[in-house]
Amino acid sequence: MFGNDLTGIASELNKLHFLPPGTRLNAETVQEVVGREQAGDSFVMLDAATAGRPVPALEQLGRLLRVGEDPFRLLGAVVWQYSLIARCVGLIAQEGGRVSDAAAAQRLGAKPYPVKKALAVARRLNEAQARRHLGRIAQADLDLKRGHDPARVLQRLMIELSG
Repeated sequence: MFGNDLTGIASELNKLHFLPPGTRLNAETVQEVVGREQAGDSFVMLDAATAGRPVPALEQLGRLLRVGEDPFRLLGAVVWQYSLIARCVGLIAQEGGRVSDAAAAQRLGAKPYPVKKALAVARRLNEAQARRHLGRIAQADLDLKRGHDPARVLQRLMIELSG
């Protein structure tokens, strides 16, 4: 929610410190006190898009953009995540559909958590779909670099990945 803004974090922790004794600290209480929208999650966004659920994908994208996520960095995250997904699609095909999260992480030389997330998406795709998605991501990259509206480019990408 705050990124690297340590002053902002300290300020919000101070607000929580002055809540009445016995106040239950849960996500709703923190949201109410902080008054900021929870940041989106690019893995959740990409997972929803590739699962054919454009509405949650667009909601996550909207959250990310509203909290100030840079569209170029966001697309960079999508590129990185999708390259891992595409590699997982290849690994699944190579292994006949049977590959564990740990084995995939080791084979791909990546950390277990992102590989687990990538495998979940990759299991829903075949190589042809992954190639089409990579083409759509490349087109979005070109569109951003050509000065097209960043929010619209990313929204279109989420919709295209959902189809």
